[in-house]
Amino acid sequence: MSISTLLFGDFDVVYSTDLPLHEAVGRLAATTDQVGPVARRGIPTLHGHATVHDVALWRDAPYLLSMFSPAFVGRFVQEEGRTRLRGRFKADFVLKLWLTLPVGGSLFLGALSLFGVNVHWKGTLSGEVVFGLSLVAFFIILHRMNRPGSILVEPLEQAILSAIAGRRHERASTLTPGGPG
Repeated sequence: MSISTLLFGDFDVVYSTDLPLHEAVGRLAATTDQVGPVARRGIPTLHGHATVHDVALWRDAPYLLSMFSPAFVGRFVQEEGRTRLRGRFKADFVLKLWLTLPVGGSLFLGALSLFGVNVHWKGTLSGEVVFGLSLVAFFIILHRMNRPGSILVEPLEQAILSAIAGRRHERASTLTPGGPG
């Protein structure tokens, strides 16, 4: 299990379709806004792009949930005579950085203190505790929002599945962390 999976809830998925490779790519690309920033009236679009070798997609989330909105990153492959879309749902890099920098900084300063370096903390202990608990709450929320079936993953997953649906489509994985990758 990767650190990103453990801390942020990132998880791998594989989608399979009966469509030929280029048709599946074309259908997914047609549902994205990759042709320009013009919003299609009445047609919900995915943000990002889809090519044979690179797929990066995300959807807008309402209000405060937007900072926790996951992205899908993957690629199309031909396996066993089937077209498969292999990828990973993951949290935004900036959010990951924002959450881990204070933790990393605190660990660094704590390590310095253990080795005898005089570290001066500004603020009170209660302020540090509140800040730490806030970070823990953000990690928990992120982990709950970036998981199979969540209110942020499900609409993105359904948009991907409906775009690549041929005569028949299926999930080739159980959508659990550490699934086929």
